[in-house]
Amino acid sequence: MDRRDFLKKAASIGAVTATRGIGASFAGENGSAKAGGDRWSRMAMTDLKPLMPIPEHIAATGRHGMASSSHPVATEAALWALERGGTAADAYIAAALAQVVLEPTMTTLGGGWWIHYYDASKNRLYEGTSAFATPAAAGDFLSDADTMTGRAVMVPGWVRGADLSHKKWGRLSWAELLEPAIDIAENGLIIDHLLWGWTFEKKGLVGRYPEGREIWFPNGHMLGVGDTLRQPQLAMTLKRLRDEGPDYFYTGQWAKNMVAGVRARGGRITEDDLRNYQPGEFTDGWQPGSGKGISTTTFRGYEVGPPSLAMYGLGFNLVEAGDLRSRGRPVDNADSLYLLIRIMQEMWHTGLQYNAETHDKLISKEYAQQLWPLIEKGPPRPFGGFDAGTCALAIVDSEGNMASGDHSISSSIYGTGIFVDGVVLNRVLYNIKYDFPRGIATSVWLFKDGKPVLTVASPSVAFTECVLQNVVNVVEYGLPLRESVMQPRFGHTDQQFGGTQIETSYSDEILQKVEKRGMDLMRVSPWYVYMGSCHGAMLDHETGMISGVADPRRRGMAKGI
Repeated sequence: MDRRDFLKKAASIGAVTATRGIGASFAGENGSAKAGGDRWSRMAMTDLKPLMPIPEHIAATGRHGMASSSHPVATEAALWALERGGTAADAYIAAALAQVVLEPTMTTLGGGWWIHYYDASKNRLYEGTSAFATPAAAGDFLSDADTMTGRAVMVPGWVRGADLSHKKWGRLSWAELLEPAIDIAENGLIIDHLLWGWTFEKKGLVGRYPEGREIWFPNGHMLGVGDTLRQPQLAMTLKRLRDEGPDYFYTGQWAKNMVAGVRARGGRITEDDLRNYQPGEFTDGWQPGSGKGISTTTFRGYEVGPPSLAMYGLGFNLVEAGDLRSRGRPVDNADSLYLLIRIMQEMWHTGLQYNAETHDKLISKEYAQQLWPLIEKGPPRPFGGFDAGTCALAIVDSEGNMASGDHSISSSIYGTGIFVDGVVLNRVLYNIKYDFPRGIATSVWLFKDGKPVLTVASPSVAFTECVLQNVVNVVEYGLPLRESVMQPRFGHTDQQFGGTQIETSYSDEILQKVEKRGMDLMRVSPWYVYMGSCHGAMLDHETGMISGVADPRRRGMAKGI
């Protein structure tokens, strides 16, 4: 499939999704939607409806590959890479680059990069982190006012992380992987309700400076649902990354422009900060079933992979200790719902104690048994919330390689409101006020008999809650992935009002019983977008079938080959 075929395929997906309420796809050549045909142009521009789940996008099966993302066109970008003979890493990078253009509220080249990669030929699971670096002259103190200036911007790791992932596990050329994103940025996409809603919520940030207004306020008024969003400056940056390679972002003209733009708005980043940036840790890999390397734990007979430790390891052990299976599903049993929320609370509190010395203790079955009386009989222990925007992916290729993880702004939507050559800059130093637990992960990996069986990843504020509940649904209660993501869900602590956010698709009777036990709940709408977004793949090694799922709370799509 060549570049034009990719555009046609994505346009056909966009035509379907526009009629179902998603309405996001490529426009055509030279910025015109005409290339998709008059029918496509008319539907994409006028037949947009409020965002609703699309049944055929929620779950999929395949034998030769699987991709799940929070946007149909990003899923198509991943499949395009797989169909060209790319690995799961190639597909992950191509989709992540597409998401930078499609979902600027959630991810940006100015963010961080995290990936977990299973290499089937080596039977090893790798973990890659390319997070942010603090400018050398950042200083120790930031006032609240500082966090709205260039001082809150850190050195981004996204591009270096993607580059290193490509060098380690990719097969297609770097230039190829950028083609889908370039096409979308250059030719445009139709703004749907979700993209518009998040941007409208933060329009005070996105329109702070001329660069943001040029994109979102071309006539002095903010673009609306059904309008075409074009990002020519971002397209230019992506082309330079394609032609000059990843160094363009750290030693090329973009780096110079970034330093100038940030320092003009109070930042302290220097060209040396970008030039000297080094990606974080890319592990040597862990072999499931070997008993070597980092100690792990099990959940109902499944071995829990290292990226899932320590918080999830503790959580799964607590689920077993309380035998939630025998109590019934949370949607039917108030005790099960209450206890699962309590387990989540203890995961966050205990994560503050996690380090190399406490690892073995915190993931042990014995520790969970000791902690269980506090869960069941003690009072609720709420924790403080935080604000972050991310994208997650789950990919499987024809050779059994798998990738899942997230890539992120890691700050509030649109960060500081500073754009440099179309790239949204992060606001990460804003997050220093949060006391984050260690051992945190945005994805879980489960293995059986030394082979991967399930990977689930989630973005957004409630990523831990989303992943925990979906894995528990599948393993503890035996639900298929497609049914799991349809279940009611609780989420993160509400920052403004406090209390655990919980969807009102639970019955009032269940919620009232949970509250009578002292749990502070913040009721939110069903299908609430901040409940996280589950993207997962499950492998049946006996039949060779791959099942994939994309959460109906966003506009995602799972699709198999």
